[in-house]
Amino acid sequence: MKKIGQVVHIDKEEALVKVPRASSCGDNCSSCSSGCSDSGHIIRIKNDDYHTGEFVELNARAKNILLYSVLAYGLPLIIMIVTIAYSMNTLQLGEAVAGLMGLVSLIASYFIMKAIDKYLLKDTLIIEDIRKL
Repeated sequence: MKKIGQVVHIDKEEALVKVPRASSCGDNCSSCSSGCSDSGHIIRIKNDDYHTGEFVELNARAKNILLYSVLAYGLPLIIMIVTIAYSMNTLQLGEAVAGLMGLVSLIASYFIMKAIDKYLLKDTLIIEDIRKL
């Protein structure tokens, strides 16, 4: 997956690159009636003689993007479904209480995701190649 970003700030050893956010209206947000404002993502990369305002092409590993997507969307859903099923079948709780426990499990899955991201995925490189344009 390739994205083009613009260097917006230079530190001693890092460069901050602004990458446009993918949206359903594409590159023309004014044509969309949703009223969103596309501010983009800021990514920190190693400063290899970049200059402010310069454009760079970022190549990302599709395998790791898929892994993050599955973790971000699939894991909380699985945790919620398992919690509701366990509450209703094993604990013999009512549907309303099981539903509330499912919502609580979604909140808990946020902290689980944070721990997974911090400890397990910190060495995973999403961006494999950066080149100047």
